[in-house]
Amino acid sequence: MHQALVRCLRDERQLHRLDANSLGFLAVAAARFGATLYAVFVIRTMLRSGYLPNVKAWSAVVSRLVAAPDDGPTEALRLFDADLRRIRRIPGDAAADARPDTAAFNAALNAAANLGDVRRFVQLFDEMSEFSAEPDVLTYNVLIKMLARAE
Repeated sequence: MHQALVRCLRDERQLHRLDANSLGFLAVAAARFGATLYAVFVIRTMLRSGYLPNVKAWSAVVSRLVAAPDDGPTEALRLFDADLRRIRRIPGDAAADARPDTAAFNAALNAAANLGDVRRFVQLFDEMSEFSAEPDVLTYNVLIKMLARAE
């Protein structure tokens, strides 16, 4: 029902009746309760509608996708990239609340490690400094996982 409501508001150009925080909370709640595809739908709808989701919202969805079966890790990287493209188009500090933090990068790095994609892993690791995201213990654990997969 919620998905139909958000889709209806979007299609009727009434999505502005909900703010980015409301939609972000909806995405996080959906992700936490296992409705990962719906959470992805909400974040993608936000991006297509010009909203900029808070990093806590979009990275929670990316994290859930990493653990999802089938194409979960691939979709996690697609969503991470979609958010980064949108963030990079916004000048100055206007995107400060959406900028990826260490946790967001850890989720993306984990997706790359799960896929065994060394090139993408290195690219993501290098991008962390662009966003002042410092590697932490989890980052290095994921790095070890990547190294084990890459042998």
